[in-house]
Amino acid sequence: AKVVSSPAFDTNAIYIADAECLRCFDYDGNMVWETGLPSLKTSHSLVAYDKNRVLLVNQGYAECYPSPYHALPVAYGKPFIAGFMRKTGKLCYIHERDRHTDVIDDVEWVGNAVYLIVSGHRFFSGRRNSQTIEKYDVMTGDLMDKRDLSSAIYEAAGDAVGLVGSFVGSLAYTRSDTTWVSLHESDTTGIFIACDKGVLHLNGNLVKVGYQPYEDLYMLNCELDGLRYFSKGGQIIVVDASGHEVATLNFHDLYCTESEIYSIKDKTLYVINREQLRME
Repeated sequence: AKVVSSPAFDTNAIYIADAECLRCFDYDGNMVWETGLPSLKTSHSLVAYDKNRVLLVNQGYAECYPSPYHALPVAYGKPFIAGFMRKTGKLCYIHERDRHTDVIDDVEWVGNAVYLIVSGHRFFSGRRNSQTIEKYDVMTGDLMDKRDLSSAIYEAAGDAVGLVGSFVGSLAYTRSDTTWVSLHESDTTGIFIACDKGVLHLNGNLVKVGYQPYEDLYMLNCELDGLRYFSKGGQIIVVDASGHEVATLNFHDLYCTESEIYSIKDKTLYVINREQLRME
């Protein structure tokens, strides 16, 4: 069966799902347990865990490839959230969404709650009809709260927040000289969501706390060999472990693998010389 989830790794095991089962393997390749998933409903999914639970969030879409280099999302399966015992794989709960056209765009696990950004999609047009943020109890899977992200309570400075993207609390940073602090570090119980013009800050009850424009933030692009690469204002700022800038690169984005860093600019592929950066 084709793997449909992003795998989750702990010190002893790997958790991964296909369209039929969620499975746990040890690092010798032995299967520790497997648990069946709803037939013809499991699609692209995300897997996470804590000390007691493994959580599977089925996002409700798959990808088709009209060309080798172009993927399109298509409605497939049904969005659901499911919790399993981490040691045994026993299914604790599964809650399906009512609408097949809903898609779970992103997931954030904070304490005993999991937060979902959910969109109502028109797949053939690529448009989103609505967006909500939902809060679920990790232990029971019960819906605890739900808010419409287009509501006026989330407007900032008189301007609508705009299209909501993903959770970015661990990726968006503020800076004071050589001190770099992620938004999640500044409020470990808060929720931070990337929007068109900046980052929306909510508390655990989904009430708006604040809003920071991207001009005030540094977005962590990747981290490799003790260097962090932040994007800001059309440039990449390279920072060492002590928080000092070691280089500024005239790129908007970087693409990182385990050993290389690339960027594309003006239809040209650039390979970043990491050794030279460390020497500067």
